[in-house]
Amino acid sequence: MASIPLKFQSIEELLGNLHQLDNSTLNYLAALLKKLQQERGISEENLMLEEEKFWALIALIDWKQKKTTQAVQPIVTALATENEAIIYKFSERLAYLLHQLDGPAYTKALETNELGFSADTFLYARCLAVAKGEKFYKKVLNKPKNMPVREDFEALLYVAEEAYQQKTGKPYQYVPTINYESFFNQKLWGEQAIVL
Repeated sequence: MASIPLKFQSIEELLGNLHQLDNSTLNYLAALLKKLQQERGISEENLMLEEEKFWALIALIDWKQKKTTQAVQPIVTALATENEAIIYKFSERLAYLLHQLDGPAYTKALETNELGFSADTFLYARCLAVAKGEKFYKKVLNKPKNMPVREDFEALLYVAEEAYQQKTGKPYQYVPTINYESFFNQKLWGEQAIVL
């Protein structure tokens, strides 16, 4: 494990040091932080952007744009006007929603994808399920066969990063407490889940 100095001049310095750690160490620290939050009575829900505000931001997606990077620009612009804590909370809510769709039942529709099935195509399809809005997301959540196929919305993953850079001029180094990568939802994948 890489060592982290105990004194920091700024939160950015702390985050910069965390950025150097390997994934298993970061996951270990995230688990310890969750335990500490529970001990202090801080719920995951308090770390996330309120659902209503999150979905209002998602509704800003400009579906007339052909490129997804351009389609998400209204969200980036809106988030960049908020304080940094709101940007972090956006990341947390997005990670939570993506994690909820990370299970074997949600992969079935993607197995026919002409691009082939992979951890990345699965993640980007989950991004599209979120990007299509609250009603569509809940439809997929309740009936996995509604998972979108042959399309993706990877650009959604970079909204918070771009908003933070636009606001501060600094690189975004915030790591959500929930791992949204494919095959990490232990509750849904069981013994097939990736554990670091």
